[in-house]
Amino acid sequence: MRHVRRTTIAILTFGSFVVIGSVGTRGQQPRTVASGVYTADQAKRGEAAYEKSCSVCHLPDLTGDQFATPLIGETFAQRWKDSNVGELFTVVKGTMPATAPGTLTDEIYADIVAFLLMMNKYPAGGQELGKDPQELGKITFGNQ
Repeated sequence: MRHVRRTTIAILTFGSFVVIGSVGTRGQQPRTVASGVYTADQAKRGEAAYEKSCSVCHLPDLTGDQFATPLIGETFAQRWKDSNVGELFTVVKGTMPATAPGTLTDEIYADIVAFLLMMNKYPAGGQELGKDPQELGKITFGNQ
């Protein structure tokens, strides 16, 4: 009988932790780029990486040329409005630099994405942008 009571108490106690833990995540707004998902230092590193690896095609001002798409302004906003940062990271990593896609480190790709966000006037925050596409996928552009 004591064993049954202990098991029941343990199950009820564990169950209350599960319920309490899940209540905290319900009702939370998804993170958006407007909430500051990169740091200013990270964007600065991304600017240097962009200059070295991306600006030849996308130009120093990110406006692109006839071959490379603009990475700033209305074109950028329209392209990513229904998407998330994980998809942006994956596209940048999988296609850039055009002559050698995927050859930079994940940290450098994250820095470049931070630079793109900064240049598109999304605010910096207190924590660096990560490099895990699944986690980045939880950060939307806020238009979904």
